[in-house]
Amino acid sequence: MRRIVFGCLAILASGCAAAGCGGSSSNGVASKSPSQILQTAIAAMKSAKSVHMAGTIIQAAKTIKVDMTIYSNGDVNGNFNENGPTVSIIKIGPTDYIKTTSGFYQSQGSSAKIAGLMGGKWIEIPDSSVGLGSSFSLLGLANSITQNHKTVSAGKTSTVNGQPVVSIIASNDGILYVATTGTAYPVEVTKGSSGTITFTQWDLAKIPTAPAGARTPASFG
Repeated sequence: MRRIVFGCLAILASGCAAAGCGGSSSNGVASKSPSQILQTAIAAMKSAKSVHMAGTIIQAAKTIKVDMTIYSNGDVNGNFNENGPTVSIIKIGPTDYIKTTSGFYQSQGSSAKIAGLMGGKWIEIPDSSVGLGSSFSLLGLANSITQNHKTVSAGKTSTVNGQPVVSIIASNDGILYVATTGTAYPVEVTKGSSGTITFTQWDLAKIPTAPAGARTPASFG
């Protein structure tokens, strides 16, 4: 089976942040400098165990949608779509389980016969074939946000989905919103018409488990 390449991974890793914080007392982050706000948010993100991320990125005529939970150890559980059928994916350590349509497998080089057999079933493959790696770990995202927000300026206080936030503006025109109550998690990242990513449900997700009945591509002949 041809290596499955998810072209949006680098886009998401360079532009994602998170949302959903809780608590009503001010955490003091709004009074900090823009660089201190970023440092505080990144530290909070690195200490978390899991978060749910959702949103859309538009780049080079591609519309990329994600709706998944990511974990500090690099595991992933959710759905992914890039100008085509939705791919359900569960990543547990070095093993990935994916479920999608036969058309997707054909687009990745599988024969019509094999693709027809695999469509709609959970398929077990090495992560090295899918290419998720550590791109969606909380540490990986936190480090990427840091790299892409080296120069930041002050924004303003507002709310995102009912959560009080303070914004900081990156030199690439991306805007990072950070919670001003509860833990100072990043809440959302936007970049003009290029899309928005938000995160919710910090530390609430259960560890993913392998789906029953998953099969390897080779088992289909």
